[in-house]
Amino acid sequence: DAKLIEKALSDAGVIYKIVFDKKDFQDELENPFYTDFLILGDQHPLEDHFSEVLMKQVASGKGLISSLFNRQNLDKEVFGIKFKGGLSGGDYPVELIESDISQETTFQSIGKSLRIEYEGDEQASNENVLGWSIKTTKKGIETYPGIIRNQYGSGDVLYYAFDLGM
Repeated sequence: DAKLIEKALSDAGVIYKIVFDKKDFQDELENPFYTDFLILGDQHPLEDHFSEVLMKQVASGKGLISSLFNRQNLDKEVFGIKFKGGLSGGDYPVELIESDISQETTFQSIGKSLRIEYEGDEQASNENVLGWSIKTTKKGIETYPGIIRNQYGSGDVLYYAFDLGM
């Protein structure tokens, strides 16, 4: 819902530009005005050249929030994830861990979720996984990383394994 996203950004005092297709995003990618990028959904994959431009932007210190969007050449280094497929069904509760960017709470994600792992050492995963997707099965409860924080070069990255825009 673009209007809801626009309201949230305006309420936060953020100057922004929303684009709806990859060509417009690719045109804006090297604009020096932007300090951060937010990619919602996985409907318009970037071509290799543009994902490399995005990598350079983040390495130089720009922030990136990616929600459901992943790309093989970005997954490990930039996002800090290992893509394992999708979780069956959808609408999973997400438990946030208390951190410098969130309070401990639980909320409901809407739509599909990805099955990912943190791609780093196990000790760091305690600091890098900021939220867990909770799946209830007949055998009990399974947890999967739902939000991962990563550092790439000088840039900060948040990866959401569900569609934050939903």
